[in-house]
Amino acid sequence: MEVERSFKSLNMDKVIALRKQLRELKGVLVAYSGGVDSTFLLSEARNVLGEKVIACTNATSSTPKRQLEIAQRITRQLGIRHRIIHAEELQVKEYAANPANRCYFCKNSLYANLKRIAQEEGIPNVLDGTNADDLKEFRPGRKAAEEHGIKSPLAELGFTKNEIREYSKENDLPTWNMPASPCLASRIQHGTPIQKNQLIAVDEAEEFIRSKGMPIVRVRMLGHEARIEVPKQDVKKVIEHQSHVKKLLEKIGITRVSVNPEGYCSGSMNEALT
Repeated sequence: MEVERSFKSLNMDKVIALRKQLRELKGVLVAYSGGVDSTFLLSEARNVLGEKVIACTNATSSTPKRQLEIAQRITRQLGIRHRIIHAEELQVKEYAANPANRCYFCKNSLYANLKRIAQEEGIPNVLDGTNADDLKEFRPGRKAAEEHGIKSPLAELGFTKNEIREYSKENDLPTWNMPASPCLASRIQHGTPIQKNQLIAVDEAEEFIRSKGMPIVRVRMLGHEARIEVPKQDVKKVIEHQSHVKKLLEKIGITRVSVNPEGYCSGSMNEALT
């Protein structure tokens, strides 16, 4: 049975349209990262379709450990069946080579696996949490979504990131103010082959910095140098921990660790591409 809810201070038009679309789909498997967008989509799907919803998370070398833990916790809280798969992207040689369109090869592998699982479960549709703002960015994975017939209702209905955060806050979803957490491979400079030990080290370094009270952080790998990015107000604070981060990264051949004085910039590794 559909659970009717209202967002007291927000325009409901898009939410109503989303619920209508979900109702017509009858059953969905949601590609679930545990982030803001996919959590909102999953919550709405659960409330419209009930048990005809499955969340599926791909846990691989590129997945931050904390993100998998968040995804598991939220699906338990929402009472949604959660399948975890281990379709390792590094086994796809085109992905591991880390070209500019690396994300295409990741998503192509992922969506093939999700469609297989949906078929096994008798679920007719696979959804992802792409939003309208994502369509303005360099997203080679979108081509794979189109090729596999993956539906992106949030993007289709024009939901922006800020709107999703507002709707999530109004509906008491714990992800409403969660920082973005893209895959760990996004920290590796394009053209540099991706290795598992690099991803593990980056995850450890970022988690260490988060433990010091800086939740938004990227440790970007540029050859033998690593560059730490945090919001500008945290730059002085993170410099205090720069030497420890270097020790964590020396095991993968990093000889120098710098801090970007301009602060965190989302997607900065793609600037040369766009």
